[in-house]
Amino acid sequence: MITIYLESFLKVTNKNIIVNIDKKFICIGSEIDLMKEKFLKQYETIGKNVRFLRIKKGWTQDELAHRCSINAAQVSRIENARRDYMYSTLLEVCEALEVDYCKITKTNPEAEGFHEG
Repeated sequence: MITIYLESFLKVTNKNIIVNIDKKFICIGSEIDLMKEKFLKQYETIGKNVRFLRIKKGWTQDELAHRCSINAAQVSRIENARRDYMYSTLLEVCEALEVDYCKITKTNPEAEGFHEG
């Protein structure tokens, strides 16, 4: 059994059972997606923008990670909206990509239709 404390929303997958007892969530099951549903669209937008700007600069995920003092796996999770990350991490990514925080959080038609290849 996994005990998880959350402040916000929870997305349950693969028939997990969630029991709420005094703001304490108990998960019975194998997989739970901790991404807060409420913010999923924003994470997806940021991820698309990060990927677009990284590739536009000709960088690999490793190169961006090195410039941000994070690892390539974390860059991948950001680009694919797979996990929450700290605000300071996003600011480091913005600094490395030389883009303003406000710009990376807004929908960019170029990034929306962009496919790596």
